[in-house]
Amino acid sequence: YPSLATNQDFVKALLYGGKLPSYKCTDSNKPVKCVAINVKGSQEISSKDALVSQVQAILQGVYENIKSGTALTPQQKGLIELTQPSVFQLISASAQQNIGIQSSYELAQSVATDLLAQYLANSLEVIRASLAGRDIGNAHEEKLFKNLQVAQQFVDNFNSESRARFNAALTTNQLVQNNVKQALNALNPILRQSYTGGAQ
Repeated sequence: YPSLATNQDFVKALLYGGKLPSYKCTDSNKPVKCVAINVKGSQEISSKDALVSQVQAILQGVYENIKSGTALTPQQKGLIELTQPSVFQLISASAQQNIGIQSSYELAQSVATDLLAQYLANSLEVIRASLAGRDIGNAHEEKLFKNLQVAQQFVDNFNSESRARFNAALTTNQLVQNNVKQALNALNPILRQSYTGGAQ
């Protein structure tokens, strides 16, 4: 069966929510051997449970905790460890200036897409490792590895595109942050303190 990793609806549902295409074993025998498969199955992912929404909420939590001097939660630390150091640096600088996360949705979208690309690439490696040394028959093996090659090509392209968007989002965010900083510096001290709430 074709890899769902190359299905745009699959990727879109993981990122934003919606109907997630899926394969489902329909065997009635025990143990289930997945001989009978429903290839038109689907699951529903709500927008709040999708990657972009969750990442945005976690990044906002990181911002609030840095701003208040509160320790990051394990979930927040986990996300920061999985993404580029520049994301944490950018959020830290924004929190210190008390200006909020500029273009937070676009940043969350880029981080989520980057994480999904990493996940898909890692999944393909796990599949390859689990198939190593197994005899599944020449015909099945040829078809399976052809599907894996197609999936790998898609993931490589997806990863490259997502990283480019990710870097563009960081650059835009940094530019906005710099513009806000310059505007604040142009204010007189009283107005600046009023705007930032006393943040340095």
